Amino acid sequence: MQNLLRFISVSRVLMRYRLDSLILSTPLLKGFKPLLYLIPWHYFPVKKFTRGERIRLAFEELP
Repeated sequence: MQNLLRFISVSRVLMRYRLDSLILSTPLLKGFKPLLYLIPWHYFPVKKFTRGERIRLAFEELP
């Protein structure tokens, strides 16, 4: 149960800072990039942070 809660909190942070697009831009996972258009949070506006700022903020927020 504790692992499930940890997974949910990490997933929430990834979604909040749009790191899912960063992960899917790796060469190994480029084939899954069209799936980003099926994800609801893809269509909501996001604050304009650089990639480095998004990664730093995500690491700071992780428990």
